[in-house]
Amino acid sequence: MGIAVIGTVFVDIKGFPYNTYLPTGRNAGSVEFIHGGVARNVVEDIANLGLRPSLIGLVDDNGTGEEVKRKLENHKVDTKYVRSVPDSMGMWLAVFDNSGDLAGSVSKRPDQKELERLLDEEGDEIFKNADSVVIEIDLGKEIIKRSIALAEKYRKQSATLKTPCKDFSFANKNLPLLAITILAALVVAIRGYVGYGIPTTWNKSIPQTIALFGFMGLG
Repeated sequence: MGIAVIGTVFVDIKGFPYNTYLPTGRNAGSVEFIHGGVARNVVEDIANLGLRPSLIGLVDDNGTGEEVKRKLENHKVDTKYVRSVPDSMGMWLAVFDNSGDLAGSVSKRPDQKELERLLDEEGDEIFKNADSVVIEIDLGKEIIKRSIALAEKYRKQSATLKTPCKDFSFANKNLPLLAITILAALVVAIRGYVGYGIPTTWNKSIPQTIALFGFMGLG
């Protein structure tokens, strides 16, 4: 089964004005729909390294959800354990000004009830067959408890990484803890540099971004 990644899927909706942004007026511009979410992003990055990970998560039971699954499958991600459930994905609506800085946003949290049920029904199979398990810690308490119990049951060595944006837990039988931590910090740093979790006043220099995320994550 390889690496199993447990967590959420988001869709980011980003608006960019063509001219000076008017907060209380109408703004002509472009709108982008971007597949996101911590677990979805990480599983795609793992697949891009040539590995064959699996996503354990939820998507909406509509065209957007099917598009998310289809894109992951095109990246060679196994979606066997991705369930299509109404209102199960998160959304982030963001508007940027003409300088590219965030002007405002609204977030919708995903409904995770079905993810609890998925782990109850298929968690043993997932943890037993996975070489490694990556768990997004920004999940419900019951999901975390189930995941930890399954990791202990199948004797998965676990490590945690805390970042400014999210918490992650890594359970891996093969890689040393330090290697896992460094790899995770770099993934978070790179994603921060391209627009996830960096304050709008941050100048986005690559060395400073990696240092910020690395030291805060490892600390």
